[in-house]
Amino acid sequence: MTFPRLTKLVRENVGVAVEIDGLVRHPQAQRSSIYSKGIYLEPQPNGVILLTELLTDHPGARPAGFGITRGLYFQADDAGVWTRVEHPEQCDCGSDLHHAHHLTVAEHFEDFLGDPDLKTVRDKVFAGPDVVTCSDPKALAWMELDESEPGALADEEDSA
Repeated sequence: MTFPRLTKLVRENVGVAVEIDGLVRHPQAQRSSIYSKGIYLEPQPNGVILLTELLTDHPGARPAGFGITRGLYFQADDAGVWTRVEHPEQCDCGSDLHHAHHLTVAEHFEDFLGDPDLKTVRDKVFAGPDVVTCSDPKALAWMELDESEPGALADEEDSA
């Protein structure tokens, strides 16, 4: 588990949310409207990194809420090699597979951060080259973008 770019990003920020495209339903939540939407990473005062899950309650056409869960904690060395450490606030669900999924998302994000076509939507907001960042007008307003800024739809249409 080596994440040098992700480790650097987490250490430089208060927290890092990685939203995946789509919803993931884990087997243990098959009868609920709770879905995984990505991961959240947060540096801790002692240098440890919290890796947890972004969740959304999505009972129908629109999400009803979101949040994070308890997660696992990792010590990262200077090369970005992560080692699992015990922490009093760690998740106690007992599902190694569930937490392995979080590491898989982290691994994909590590690769994504090295993509030369990565675009900056705004300060500390990135998107892949094929992501239409303003497909939702409410999200466009939230990100305080207009159609002429990098990452906006007009910019993407101009480059096509």
